[in-house]
Amino acid sequence: RYETANDLAIDVRRYPDCEPVLAAPPSRWYRLQKQLRRHRWPVIIGAGFITLIAIGLVISVSLWRRASSARDAASDHGARAQAVTTFLAEMLTAAAPAKAKGEKLTVREALDKAAQRIEKQPLVGQPLVEAEIRNTIGSTYWALSLRSEAGKQFRAAAALQARVLGDEHPDTLRTRFNLARTLIWTADCAPLAKQVLEAQRRALGPDHPDTLRSMVLLGFTTANDGQFSEGEALL
Repeated sequence: RYETANDLAIDVRRYPDCEPVLAAPPSRWYRLQKQLRRHRWPVIIGAGFITLIAIGLVISVSLWRRASSARDAASDHGARAQAVTTFLAEMLTAAAPAKAKGEKLTVREALDKAAQRIEKQPLVGQPLVEAEIRNTIGSTYWALSLRSEAGKQFRAAAALQARVLGDEHPDTLRTRFNLARTLIWTADCAPLAKQVLEAQRRALGPDHPDTLRSMVLLGFTTANDGQFSEGEALL
């Protein structure tokens, strides 16, 4: 209630201007509401700037994390490449006449020694490095048309990669493709090639070069098994 008509008139003038009216309880929250309403546009603009700054910070942190992950991945690949280079250099040094007690080792014999070494001395705590080394040995065996020996290395490398990276990581799938190639004249090739192809379609897409290579392999082995129409559809 107002004590005088003049007090009522004052509140009537204050209300449209979003100023605190005398008849309301003088709480801090009430006065804050009135101040915010009175200065609505500056508050809205200020809130907008704060929102933009917050969004910018979120984007900056996200980009920093991505860049950090990319640097870590590059560093990891570099370390693996260096480890493989060191291993192969030691393998070639061991094949030198002075180290081989005067014997002349062939590439096959040097590879066999490298394979025996990685079997006897697996790289504990470095599964991806070991996988890279086994892939390198397997690829060299494959180049020498030694499919059985190559397959053994690819199988072990794929198991290591699957354990660390996952079954559908591109590196794991690439190694399993190489394993499937070593089985090309066996009944085990088509099932494995089909598994690899389906996983690559999900993980990489139908037009990725790795996916297309697997399509060709599966098409060839399917046609070779006498299923010409199915094989032709993939080639």
